Amino acid sequence: MNYDFELIGQEKTPTGLTYVLRISPKRKHAFLCSGRIWVDAKDFAVIRLEGEPAKNPSFWTKTTEIERIYKKVGVFWLPSSNFSTTAVRFGGRAHMLIQYNIYLITSAEPLRAFEAEH
Repeated sequence: MNYDFELIGQEKTPTGLTYVLRISPKRKHAFLCSGRIWVDAKDFAVIRLEGEPAKNPSFWTKTTEIERIYKKVGVFWLPSSNFSTTAVRFGGRAHMLIQYNIYLITSAEPLRAFEAEH
């Protein structure tokens, strides 16, 4: 497991009740975050993350703040947007927004049916 989790509260959102947890990485790594996550109380899916990398990913950056939002598409929670603000060492601030707009969920054979044939 990469993280320690601490329940710090609950919030009502337009999609329903969420649990708010503080996440603390167990090691410093650029692909791990420290911050908070919101977990849907019904599906137990992460629906939002706010934080910063556990380790600075580059000499050229001082700090990076991350916000990742998920939306429910059919029965799946999928990325809706990623927004980050980075303080660049010699260049001010950089903002990046990625929005995910179009998802096409296709059907697949259930795994049990596939296993029975083989």
